[in-house]
Amino acid sequence: MLGDDSDDGEEEILDEGGSLASASLGPVDPALSIPSSTYAAEAPPPPPPLQGPPAGWSRHRSSRYRDARHPIGYEYFFNPGTGETRWAEASDVGVGDERGDAKRARAAAAASAAAAAPSLWYASAPLDPLPVAELERLVALSDGHVKVVGPNHAQYFCDQQKREKWAFNTDRLGLELLCHLVAANQPALAACKDFIEREAAGAAVVLSEGRSIYTEKKHLIQGVEGHKKVTWSQDEYAHPGMQLMYLTLKSWQRFTETWALLERASRLGLFAPHRPPPSGSGSLRGRPVRVLSIGGGPGFELIAFERFFRRHGCDSSPVQLVSLDLMPGWRPFVEAMGMQFGEYDIEGPQGLLEVANALNAAEGKPPFPAHGVTYVVISYVMIYVSTDAVCDMLAGLLASKAAYCILVSERGEETKCLRMMEARGVAVHRLIDQANGLDERQSLWVDGATPLQPSPGCAVPTTFPNVPFEEGKTRKNRRA
Repeated sequence: MLGDDSDDGEEEILDEGGSLASASLGPVDPALSIPSSTYAAEAPPPPPPLQGPPAGWSRHRSSRYRDARHPIGYEYFFNPGTGETRWAEASDVGVGDERGDAKRARAAAAASAAAAAPSLWYASAPLDPLPVAELERLVALSDGHVKVVGPNHAQYFCDQQKREKWAFNTDRLGLELLCHLVAANQPALAACKDFIEREAAGAAVVLSEGRSIYTEKKHLIQGVEGHKKVTWSQDEYAHPGMQLMYLTLKSWQRFTETWALLERASRLGLFAPHRPPPSGSGSLRGRPVRVLSIGGGPGFELIAFERFFRRHGCDSSPVQLVSLDLMPGWRPFVEAMGMQFGEYDIEGPQGLLEVANALNAAEGKPPFPAHGVTYVVISYVMIYVSTDAVCDMLAGLLASKAAYCILVSERGEETKCLRMMEARGVAVHRLIDQANGLDERQSLWVDGATPLQPSPGCAVPTTFPNVPFEEGKTRKNRRA
């Protein structure tokens, strides 16, 4: 991949260990089902400690509480049946009480707000509603990155330490979507862990190196002479330990930001031609759909697109999902999740459609039909490749109707390629509200002759608020 988000604020994982299970990259017991009520408080108060874990309790190490006596964290016991936690050592009683009081106050406020909310768990039902037991299983598999707070309130964390101050909020629909993401990601995680176990250096070394690569971002912070300043180099992306970190942590950001991008595009009427009247024109309904994700890596943008397309009743036609990336090491993970992968350099000699079409031929599949609809998704790449040649190529795809639209996510609030595309006759729609200042992080590009008309009575609520960060706007771009 050319680049990626660098605003993670990541810290080193506290729980060290030689095996994958002890690397804080997966739950201690993947089958553990925890009652939803236990998620209402992030850190239950520690009652009198146990001398040893009785039957049915498990032993854990806290990554939140540590000091000179316990430099890698206090040990505690957990009862999955009751959700009860207790410190392991008698001398630890009282630790975190002040912090716990503040958290319990926040949890009580959240519970009160949830009680005042409508009784429905979500404003509109998800496409494939999950049974509560399955939701609990998948929440447990998220290893703390997804937390149920109330009947219509869940939180998720994109950072390693799952810090409360960086929590994102969503409703029951968002919870369902995140749980579907957890399920979709499991084959890729399993494949990556298998690769790591077979590394000659040993799993502990590979995991430690991967954490360092992910956290330090040397190519972004220090730069490398003669190379573009990118978040991670191609060699770093190819490191198995780094790939496991990426699969584990970046899935949340990539999925939710793409979902937010699609919601904003849908409000402009982008998907209306796929829906029948009266909610849409139906002009594209029934046509095969293909999504080409440039800089797509493992393919989380594609998972978001497919679920959004189905969720909003766009069509029942097959959707071909293709991740195109510089780094060939993403292939096994993309394919493990049931999608196609192609090695592609947007600045290289091979054309985008040439690479995409060759994938079907190589797999013995029929070519993508000429009457099909191609969406292009570009994630955090244009900052590195905003050249005349690349913009000419992309504008040509739209003008020739080879691509129906191009959806772009970027880190910078000011993205020069938008003006370059407008100069080529492309209609550029800045999707984030500009009332609070210039913000070009999410945009939709269509040919100037392609009309977009929002469909009446087809409201698209916000599932993942504050995505991407509104609070992160630089001061110079804010309006008075």
